[in-house]
Amino acid sequence: MIKQARLILDKFNIVYIAAQTRTGKTLASIFLLKNDYKNILVVTKKKAISSWLSDLELSNTSNFEVINYESIHKLKKKDFDVIILDESHSIGSYPKPSIRAKNIKEIAKDKKIVYLSATPSAETYSQIFHQFWISSFSPFSESNFYKWYKNYGQDDCIMIQGRIRKRYKKIYVDVIMDKIKHLMVSMTKIEAEFDILVQEQIHLIQAPNHLIQAIKYFEKYKSLTIANYKIQADIPSSIINKTHQLSGGTIKIDEQISIFISLHKVNYLLNHFQDDNKIVVLCNYVKERELLLKKLPNSTHNVDKFKNESYKYFVGHIKTFSEGVDFSYASCMIIYSLNFSATTYLQSKERLANKKRTKAIVVHYLFTKDTLDEYIYKAVTNKINFTSRYYINNL
Repeated sequence: MIKQARLILDKFNIVYIAAQTRTGKTLASIFLLKNDYKNILVVTKKKAISSWLSDLELSNTSNFEVINYESIHKLKKKDFDVIILDESHSIGSYPKPSIRAKNIKEIAKDKKIVYLSATPSAETYSQIFHQFWISSFSPFSESNFYKWYKNYGQDDCIMIQGRIRKRYKKIYVDVIMDKIKHLMVSMTKIEAEFDILVQEQIHLIQAPNHLIQAIKYFEKYKSLTIANYKIQADIPSSIINKTHQLSGGTIKIDEQISIFISLHKVNYLLNHFQDDNKIVVLCNYVKERELLLKKLPNSTHNVDKFKNESYKYFVGHIKTFSEGVDFSYASCMIIYSLNFSATTYLQSKERLANKKRTKAIVVHYLFTKDTLDEYIYKAVTNKINFTSRYYINNL
């Protein structure tokens, strides 16, 4: 990765390292730059800062400054020689650039950039534009996404609640790849000779009959009363969100009130994973996290305590802990509930991966049978082709 990336960076001033999770993107970028540049800025996720600082210490270098994306606007020093954008897919929003992308574009003017991501465009290839847009050396000449999509996209409209809306997702992929392939360096786990690869196991859990009936009633009437609380939804996204919560055994009533309604998933977890001694449990909703911390004995939401003390369970939000966190010391991972993000799905299941690991990696998905859980899993796995294209040999 280093050898290929150096040639590209020297020639084009930008390089995109699209390497699968745990294959060494961080160390590759450090050793790519440490001896040739005096002032190097690393922009990463907040949860990944400690990992970066640890790797920088191991690399015996002090010419790097590490900051998280949310704090980029506070940056006072701007005379960097080169910028590393870790998890660079996070600036790939569209059709309009995010505030994060605008802030980075301001400090990245005329600077060399190293992009790092295992999932450059997990949802759609439209996510690639603003990642390059922030650079003065973008392979795309278009000044904004709309002009870019006019040249590289296709008509992509759907009807939502009687209104036609553009989605901007249908891209001429081959044309895009031809424009960026000279800037890309890829690495898969197989190429990196990983002995242990991630396995997935789906658990279909039967919910109590009263919960299944409640979910069906809510789907039909968009309204439901539980424990004297009325639950209502009037738009598709809210209906999906509340239905998904119900399948996990919790429900948010309003901004102040959320309640527990079923322990079927928690009880299954307690009964079927007794032999594992370090278990990571990730969930999608705040109330689920509260439920798990309350019902799982010897559990914590603190990563350092989980790693260094005798806690059996770590409980965290799947979006927060799907990137930049190392759980390779854990025995297994349980996904209590997913969201609709392919990026979150792809990244979270790799948290236990490590080239030195000898124990099998199994990610367990707890789905309530015949509910939205199964549909969400199918939806995110069907998006994988948006990422796998970056790992085709001789791109």
